Amino acid sequence: MDAAATLLLNNKVPVAQVFSFIASGVFGKAAFVMSGKMVAYGIIFHYMISYVFTTTWFVSFPLFTKLFRNKYVIGILYGLFTWLIMSFIIIPLSHTPKGKHGMTLMGAGIGMATLVLCIGLPTALMASNYYKGVWKSVKVGSPKVGKK
Repeated sequence: MDAAATLLLNNKVPVAQVFSFIASGVFGKAAFVMSGKMVAYGIIFHYMISYVFTTTWFVSFPLFTKLFRNKYVIGILYGLFTWLIMSFIIIPLSHTPKGKHGMTLMGAGIGMATLVLCIGLPTALMASNYYKGVWKSVKVGSPKVGKK
């Protein structure tokens, strides 16, 4: 979802260039040769990063429910944490080209909103439904299956 949102928000930038930018995190300026290989690497890297965040947030959902209790608050926090980690740890450590003027307030807001709507909330809502079913199936003091 966040890849689709990124492409829609950057509709004047060719799709290949967006994924080459992502590949440049590993390959630096060489990623902008615009070969199909670099675009493929960009797509793979994008989904690897999204998968790691989504899995981490999904698995940590029970811990977050102890702290916040509201799945929507948790989803917003997931998106904001994802943005903070990407913006202040992952991207600075990567080889992506750095902008001349740094981050703008508008760009930060769009990035946060995109990750809240496309990573945070969907993950929290799916985790809430999943863990609700898991918690219902575990009954304290119930007889063991197969015993009569």
